[in-house]
Parts: sequence; structure tokens; C-alpha cells
Amino acid sequence: MAKTGKPVPDKPIPYDLVRIVWLDASGDTGFKPVSEIKEERTKVTTVGFLIHKTRDHYLTGGSVFRETDGEYYFGDRNHIPRAMVKELTVIAAKPSRKQQAPNASS
Repeated sequence: MAKTGKPVPDKPIPYDLVRIVWLDASGDTGFKPVSEIKEERTKVTTVGFLIHKTRDHYLTGGSVFRETDGEYYFGDRNHIPRAMVKELTVIAAKPSRKQQAPNASS
């Protein structure tokens, strides 16, 4: 676990920044007659860095910092099943390796 954080803005974060619109599971408690139970869906919008993706899910993270060891640490993580995703938009593509390299003239 990280002990001291270093702000990230000095280097580009090497992940796509995405906006994902998805349907979340929802529910409630308490007793109702069947005639009052209706299908409810919760439409959610998540904005974060796309940390990982598989054929089954996306993993996003917000609140990011880089530790002095160079490792990135993410808070506000979401595992979103792909079957629930309605839309995924890349807001800002991860920088290429060339863009990540430190400027030699600085």
C-alpha cells in the first residue's frame, strides 16, 4: 500500500479516459402486492480511466495518483459487466509512448 502520494499531472496518465453508460441492477425492500411491482432500471454514467478490460467486464478507476515507485494507484474503482454497457466513449485516448517520454529540452 502506498504511504506517500505524488501528484500525477507531471506525466500523462497511461490509460484511456472513458465515459460508460450502463444499466445497473436495482432493488428495494419491503412487501408489495404483485400488481405494484414494476420493472425498474437504473441508468448510470461512469467517467474514469479504463484500467483493464476483458470479454466480460470493464474496470475503471477515478482518483488516481502515482507513488514515488512509479506505480499508479486508483480509488473509486468500478467493475462493470459488458452485458450491462449501453455506450462507451473515449473522452481522451491514452498518450502514445512518444508523448509519455520526458521532454529532452526541459
